[in-house]
Order: sequence, then structure tokens, then C-alpha cells
Amino acid sequence: MRALGQSLPAAIAAAVCIAAGWAWGLRARWDYCSDPECNGDLEPSMLACPRCGGTIAGEISDPSRRPLDEDDEPDPC
Repeated sequence: MRALGQSLPAAIAAAVCIAAGWAWGLRARWDYCSDPECNGDLEPSMLACPRCGGTIAGEISDPSRRPLDEDDEPDPC
């Protein structure tokens, strides 16, 4: 029985670490270029994407909401 008592705190600690990692992962954000052919990593201070040279106009919650360029075709749906 002593072995079970010693493994219980380790199991609780593991569960707490898993829950904390899950919660942090939900809050963590990564900024990237919304151009589907680029997806380059962006820093908050950048004015243009270093990978494709596209202008950073602001933040969007979903890449499908990115503004269209002159040569882009609108989605038919």
C-alpha cells in the first residue's frame, strides 16, 4: 500500500501539469502571414512579411477573412 500512496502525489502533479499546459496552449498566439502560399512567421513590430513582402494591414482572426488583392478572385460562396 505504501507504493500506491507515493504514486498518488506524482499522478496529481502530472494531471496539474497537463491541465496547465493545455490552458496555456489555448491562450498562446502565433502571428503568421495570411497569404495561403506564404504563412511566414510575423513579429508585432513588422510592417511587411519578410517571406513574401506582403504589407501587414492588421490582425485578423481567420485567414479566410483577409482582404482581397486586385488580382485575387472573390470566393463564389
